[in-house]
Amino acid sequence: MAVSFLNPVTTPKAWDFFYAAGLVAPGIAKIADAVRENNWDVKVGPGASGATTTFRGLKIVHFTLQLTLIGAGALDALPSFLDALRFDPSRPGNNALEVYHEALNALDPPIKAAAVESLGVPKQSGPGGYWTMEIKFIEYRPPPPKNVTKTPSGASAAAVSGAVAQNGVGKAPLPAKDANDVLIGQLLNQAGLTS
Repeated sequence: MAVSFLNPVTTPKAWDFFYAAGLVAPGIAKIADAVRENNWDVKVGPGASGATTTFRGLKIVHFTLQLTLIGAGALDALPSFLDALRFDPSRPGNNALEVYHEALNALDPPIKAAAVESLGVPKQSGPGGYWTMEIKFIEYRPPPPKNVTKTPSGASAAAVSGAVAQNGVGKAPLPAKDANDVLIGQLLNQAGLTS
């Protein structure tokens, strides 16, 4: 699956919203600590200076929602939002929450469902009703039906050697992201600011 998210420079407001259980989180929402890690099994041979690595799939992501609550309206909306997040084993159906934030969409695969791991309390951070709160989540992602275990059989330099031959040692090509990047590159070349 290809990574796809809105550019935070051109659409910064899209990165301010977090959706969970069909609700928009009150205040300004930022995501922290969302890191997609591979799960590697490393087997070192006795007396050996190398190892065999086996890919065992992707680890589950733990991430933190950081809410900035400005004004009475955001604080008034907080209790009903928190109630919707509450894990209740007696509630019928799936207890994982459908979640969305642009930062979670930037992961591969993107995080689409999670459960609350821990709830902080609102803390006053500034004058005039400026409060912050952190909510920690754990990703919900059932294992795929297909076993993804794979031990690499060697290294391939095909992609790297092509880049080296094209640009010289240590200079991998940077693909153009969009028309603006191409235009910037052309203007830098015209100004003599590129090598």
